[in-house]
Amino acid sequence: MKTKLLISLLLIVSINFTFADGIMLSSKESYPNHLLKNVSTEINVEINGLVAITTVFQKFLNESDSITDAVWNFPLPEKARSMRMRYWYNDTAYDAKLMVIQQTTNPGTGEGGIAAEINNYIGKNGIRVHLKKIRPHDIQAVELTYIELLDYDNGNCSYTYPLETKDLVSFPIDYVKINIDLKSNRTVLHYDAKNFSSDLFELGNDSDKHLTLEVLKPKAYLSADFDFEFTIDNVSFDQYMYSSLTDSTMGYFNLFWVNQIFMEGYNYMNSKIVFLIGNSSTMSGYKLQQSLIAVKNALDMLSRNDSFNIILYNSTVDKWKDSLVVADSMNVLLAKTYLDNVKGHYGNWLDIGLQEALGQFNNASNSNTIFAFTDGKSALDPIKIKDINLFKTAIFIAAIGKDVDRYRLEMTSSLNYGFVRYFDEDDDIKKGLNSIFLSISHPVFKNTQMDFNKSDVIDVGPVPFPTAFVGTYFYAAGRYSIPDTATCKMTFEGIYGHVKYPFL
Repeated sequence: MKTKLLISLLLIVSINFTFADGIMLSSKESYPNHLLKNVSTEINVEINGLVAITTVFQKFLNESDSITDAVWNFPLPEKARSMRMRYWYNDTAYDAKLMVIQQTTNPGTGEGGIAAEINNYIGKNGIRVHLKKIRPHDIQAVELTYIELLDYDNGNCSYTYPLETKDLVSFPIDYVKINIDLKSNRTVLHYDAKNFSSDLFELGNDSDKHLTLEVLKPKAYLSADFDFEFTIDNVSFDQYMYSSLTDSTMGYFNLFWVNQIFMEGYNYMNSKIVFLIGNSSTMSGYKLQQSLIAVKNALDMLSRNDSFNIILYNSTVDKWKDSLVVADSMNVLLAKTYLDNVKGHYGNWLDIGLQEALGQFNNASNSNTIFAFTDGKSALDPIKIKDINLFKTAIFIAAIGKDVDRYRLEMTSSLNYGFVRYFDEDDDIKKGLNSIFLSISHPVFKNTQMDFNKSDVIDVGPVPFPTAFVGTYFYAAGRYSIPDTATCKMTFEGIYGHVKYPFL
């Protein structure tokens, strides 16, 4: 098994909501057009399996005849965490200290004008660095390195670099350059770059598992994000490992198990599922409509060995049936008729909806699942939900909208064997929800335990380990102090009972 020097996945957490390329705002109100000119953006992306390390190097020009201070602004992508930030002064590179603190504010009150636009543009957790005394007609260079987990769905991997700045920047930059070094344990079947397809060139191909690609655009208007997608041959269970160890801190490791893609005729564990739909007034319209369509499509994916129910929540709850029913053709038809008559109501109490849904399950031997739809604005106590989850029910949450309470939702799902997926109202919500349900309706294994024969391995998580589903990945992360070979015994329950899976 190959290892790669990376930072632990446990650190990959972010609460950013919008995306943009880095921009630099002058501190002088009289500065022409407020922004220093972005001369160039160079992006190097190292993709190793499901993890990407991005290094962006930018140059900005002080076009004025006087010295100016400026604030560099950059919003990290949704699943990223910054690793290193450098800036140059008098041709000398300096490392900025990365800390989770209140950062430098943009010039102005923040209540209007360009500063407010940028604050809104980069989101609530954007990186801001105050750079001083940029001389007339000088270049100010900055470099940021960050790490993130790729989106993965049934063999399809996707990476996005935020380039879209057209709402704030009207001039072209001299050039944008993107280098991609893609390494995979599996054969890369296909790749594409959407808005940059005609500019994407393959520079090298050591094998069908290692590709080097480049995009080079002179005089580029940054009007679209760089979306890179590739598909890997993933018809069987596979594993990846990444680790990092320095002299000053304990080492971190990540283990990934990538489950096979969905295949017709393959035996999966039976599911018991509750569809929990928020039908508050804030969900009415497109969000509610897309949720209902997604549930109807999901009903068609159930097998006759599965069981389901539908619960609506607003200021109260409304159950379609008192208890779970088998997913035969008659019950599916009746459920769709019920969904056709759902209307919006006052109230938005996800907590009482989850309590009612958890009460539908009576033993832990099944693959129990709640698929909840919300606008993410409901008060919720994640610890309370965990304490009343008596039968290891996995809670998956689809949060639709921009202003969602990510902390509560992610804590709730992670404490209850599940995950959260976010959708803007302009996304193809139906397609995204269908993809999620295709996976969570086909569980592969659950109740996982891991045993390392290495005494210095600690803090292994997440706790609890989630149920693994078809076309998704399962991961574990932990810490260690001594670099050495170790054996791990992985035990879980699958369709054929308990399975032990030892590996180095």
